[in-house]
Amino acid sequence: MIEISFTMILQWINFGILLFFLSKVLYKPLLNVLDKRRAMVEGEISEAKKKKNEAEEILREYQSRLDDLKAEGRKIVEDARRQAVIEKDKILDLATSEAKLSIENARLEIEAHSLEARDEIKRQVADLVVECAAKVIEREVREEDHQKYIEDFIARVK
Repeated sequence: MIEISFTMILQWINFGILLFFLSKVLYKPLLNVLDKRRAMVEGEISEAKKKKNEAEEILREYQSRLDDLKAEGRKIVEDARRQAVIEKDKILDLATSEAKLSIENARLEIEAHSLEARDEIKRQVADLVVECAAKVIEREVREEDHQKYIEDFIARVK
């Protein structure tokens, strides 16, 4: 069996005092430090979760803004395309009308030149006829007769 001796009792008493001393001096302050540390860590975790939620909310907001901007950009591009088609049609209509006007002006100018050329040919033919007639008749033709011959010739040529 175990013998209980005075030394052993002193050792137990010393051990008890040591435990009491360690619990008062080290254990409780250590627990206080650990509790404070745990509270601080939990607070930081809570703050991190809060910041994460705020960041996610900001991300959703930015994503929503980005989607709105993309939609607005698509709308602007579509409006620009629509306006470009309208402008193209206007330009084509204007070019077509200007081309028709140019063609009409050219036709009128050609007709005018044609009429001038016909009149010039008629005058030259009339002069030649008068010269020929004067040579054939070999007499001098009066101005009134000359005019009458020209008008008769022109009427026949038409």
